[in-house]
Amino acid sequence: MGTFVTLGNLRKPFPRILTAVAQAVEQLSTPILIQHGHTPWPAAMPGHTTGVAFLDNDEFEHAVAASDVCIAHGGAGSILTAHRAGVIPFVMPRRQRPGEHIDDHQHELVSQLAGRGLVHRFDDAAQLRKLLREHTPAPSESLSAGAAISTGTPRAIPQERSAMVQTISDLLATIEEETDGPGTG
Repeated sequence: MGTFVTLGNLRKPFPRILTAVAQAVEQLSTPILIQHGHTPWPAAMPGHTTGVAFLDNDEFEHAVAASDVCIAHGGAGSILTAHRAGVIPFVMPRRQRPGEHIDDHQHELVSQLAGRGLVHRFDDAAQLRKLLREHTPAPSESLSAGAAISTGTPRAIPQERSAMVQTISDLLATIEEETDGPGTG
């Protein structure tokens, strides 16, 4: 499919991730689909880039599974969906200080997961470009790689990743029970 980027559904804007993606676009396989949620779509996004505010769950799961590269905010749901599809996502956590979230729990979660090699964490365009060089084929090489996964068939998750998915799922279920509802990501 190319590259899939998700900013989640939180009602706070997250333009920092769009800036990083725009500055790394030459390293991304195309087409690029960006689910931007409540973040206003910038007029100056590069070509081969399509923005949609939201996707339903089936569309979201298909976009993740079919992507050569998945870039996400630090929401546990987005990270879990990527891992269920056998994808290690490139993740920029939302931060409290620039008004991207109510606190820094995404920073804390993503730091822990990155330390275990379960996500590729970045905080700016330079870090994203470096991680893309280290962990993805060049865009010209991604056509053949993308053809193998364009059906959206989930890739096998190594056993340690399955355990991580189960651990985070259990933690989220516990939090939802304690708060009587789902979190905001």
